[in-house]
Amino acid sequence: MTGLYITLCWIAAVTCVIAGIGGGLAFRSGFAHPRAWAGIRVAQATVVAAAALGTVLFAGAGEPGHGLQYGYSLMAAAVSFAAEQLRLASASSVLVRELGVEAVALFVCAALLLRGAGAY
Repeated sequence: MTGLYITLCWIAAVTCVIAGIGGGLAFRSGFAHPRAWAGIRVAQATVVAAAALGTVLFAGAGEPGHGLQYGYSLMAAAVSFAAEQLRLASASSVLVRELGVEAVALFVCAALLLRGAGAY
């Protein structure tokens, strides 16, 4: 199960980086492109999938002693949730600013997921 978790963390991290780059480019151009939002939502779904598997493994199905490793995916899901709250708060200001918030959050999620996968 731990191998599956590590693979899922890598997939989620790569997805977050790709979506973060797309969101950052859309933020820089000033145009909230629908593809950027689709990429962000896909990346968030992979973060939630990694967090769900991490929760199952943390609850007892995983190898003992890896609890902290599983916790990193849970922190990534918490960062994604916090970014959604910040996005909602910034929505009243400027629509493109939401992309900037989400792009930064995706890079933080990628770093947490890579840590959870044991990459560093």
